Amino acid sequence: MDHDPTPSPGGILGEKASIPLLHDFSIDVATLNAICRKFADETPFDIAIMAKGGKIVASSIEGRVGKIHEGAAQLLNKGFSILEVSAEQAAQSDIMLEGCEYPVYLDGKPVLCVGIAAPMEQARNYGAIVRSCVEVMLQEKRSVWRDQQRLRRAYTIQSANLHSAHMQRDKAEDSLRINRERMLDIADFMLDAIWETDAELRFTYVSEHILKKMNIGRDDILGKTRWDFFAPLLIDADWEAWRAHRETMQAHKDFHEFEYALRRGDDVLYYRASGKAMFDSQGNFLGYRGAGRDVTDQIQLEKELQRSIERFRNITESTSDWIWEVDENLRFTYLSSRFYEVMGYQPEDILGKTRQEFAGLTKGYSENPDWLAHQQDIIAQRSFKEFEYSGVKPNGEPFCIKVSGAPFYHPDGSFAGYQGTGTDFTHLKLAQQQLLSAEKLSALGGMVAGIAHELNTPVGIGVTAASHLRQQTQALASSLEQQNLTKSQLDRYLKTAVEGTDILLKNLSRAAELTDSFKQVSVDQSSDKIRPIKLLKYLEEMLITLRPLLKRTTPEINIDCDPKLTMTTNAGALYQVISNLIINSLQHAFAKQDKPVITIKCRKQLDQLELNYRDNGCGMIEAKLHHIFEPFFTTKRARGNTGLGMNLVYNLVTESLQGSIHVFSLPGKGMHFDMKLPLELPPEGVSEGSSRAQ
Repeated sequence: MDHDPTPSPGGILGEKASIPLLHDFSIDVATLNAICRKFADETPFDIAIMAKGGKIVASSIEGRVGKIHEGAAQLLNKGFSILEVSAEQAAQSDIMLEGCEYPVYLDGKPVLCVGIAAPMEQARNYGAIVRSCVEVMLQEKRSVWRDQQRLRRAYTIQSANLHSAHMQRDKAEDSLRINRERMLDIADFMLDAIWETDAELRFTYVSEHILKKMNIGRDDILGKTRWDFFAPLLIDADWEAWRAHRETMQAHKDFHEFEYALRRGDDVLYYRASGKAMFDSQGNFLGYRGAGRDVTDQIQLEKELQRSIERFRNITESTSDWIWEVDENLRFTYLSSRFYEVMGYQPEDILGKTRQEFAGLTKGYSENPDWLAHQQDIIAQRSFKEFEYSGVKPNGEPFCIKVSGAPFYHPDGSFAGYQGTGTDFTHLKLAQQQLLSAEKLSALGGMVAGIAHELNTPVGIGVTAASHLRQQTQALASSLEQQNLTKSQLDRYLKTAVEGTDILLKNLSRAAELTDSFKQVSVDQSSDKIRPIKLLKYLEEMLITLRPLLKRTTPEINIDCDPKLTMTTNAGALYQVISNLIINSLQHAFAKQDKPVITIKCRKQLDQLELNYRDNGCGMIEAKLHHIFEPFFTTKRARGNTGLGMNLVYNLVTESLQGSIHVFSLPGKGMHFDMKLPLELPPEGVSEGSSRAQ
């Protein structure tokens, strides 16, 4: 038992916490009785050892153990004071008057004292002797216990060390066994082959997996060298490579990825072997240990990839488009040969440059709205489609390019650049311009025919009035010559003359008005000149030139425009846009409309004009609406329509007028065209190198 090192009542100090005190040791009853008898034999007194309450636990007198000593019980229970007991009383009593008060434990219970029935002085002396005997016995027990404890601790430590050593050894043996089994399992079932050779380069181990895959028994390969075993199985062997491989192994050098092909039945297997030379602590060569990989699938994939690359190369070389790629800095790293063939450039002319540098827009391109929008797509790493830009080829010819691209990324997810396709649509652009010119001429011719028709009426009336006035003048002159002119005849002539001149003036003024309108509109249509116009007046003059067309369908045309609203723009392009929208409505919208209505609304919004064109015609389904601005798209091709009207409108709005246009429609709800046009175009018009993104 562990106790604090406190002094005992008898003056003996206890040991440290790990050693029990003296009173923690028990003395058996037989030993105590022997002590009592021994002292009773040598003295004329009886000796008793009592427990708490006066119970006798040992005595020199037979038959008293277990009984209560009445006097001691009375004394211990404070029935009377020890100071009240005289020597005479003590001599006449067998109770304890003096003795050993050192506590002794018997069977785990305290023994309070040792008493001697004798005169006080003698009792004190004999009590001290008894106490000394008990203490000596306890010291002996303690010494024996300490020796036992030391031996026990040494034994325990040694046993624990031995047990730990056994446990560690068993654990190490288990770990080695498990690792060995694991490595063998891995070697036998892994996709790669594990192999070893001896110093003679003969196989001593080959993993189970590869043996099964190649349908080879261990006895077929163990004890043979690589070249002895594999030589009969090789196909398309590079014998020079095999000779070099054999020299490498005979020189005891490491080797990596030695490749060879084997035929096993109807299959061809491709392997790559790597090996490391092994040496003992004295540097003696022990053999090789290495791995082999079945790369059949990889080789087949590489061959298929090569075939795919060849197919892709053939396709890219034969198509009219080209393939391009830029890096993370947007500089060209690749262009297929089709680009150089079509454009006439050399690789050094473009590789390493950005698209802006290639287009000659290093300076000032940021002011172009289309390039700005394209740049925003690039910054956001968004895909883009059919971005158009132009430039000049090395031979001085202009080009128009349309490109589409998508971002691609490194394996770690970082931006790597763009890949895409490009096409040269210079010829298409020229054809569109020619069609535009033809369309302008056609519109101008139609306008001339219409104006001629409009002029015929006032001019014809004027000619008729002049002819009638001439006849009346001739009649008046004849009467005057014959001197038979009457006053009534003169009055009739004067009245006819006044009416005739009124008719002439009115119709000649009308002809002059038509001529002025025709003159300005025709000039606008035949040029791209940018000039200021009063929008409402210009739209009204435009309707005058379209009057012959409007007579066929006679729609109601409402113009909602501030008379003071002016804009500086390409007037001819604006005429073409409005006239084509009206013609489109007349040809497609009003076949089943009893009261056709066209509304043109103009509003100034900051520095832009919001121009809204509406009709109340048949409208269009969504599937067709998506194609309305595409060239050659028409719903009435059988009637001779070319399908270029709306494409012309789109090109004029986005290029010549530098604006935007959107269309909305539902079946039976008419067509709605919303345009936003700048109120002020620079006098020089569209700058060189302009582009348009679709």
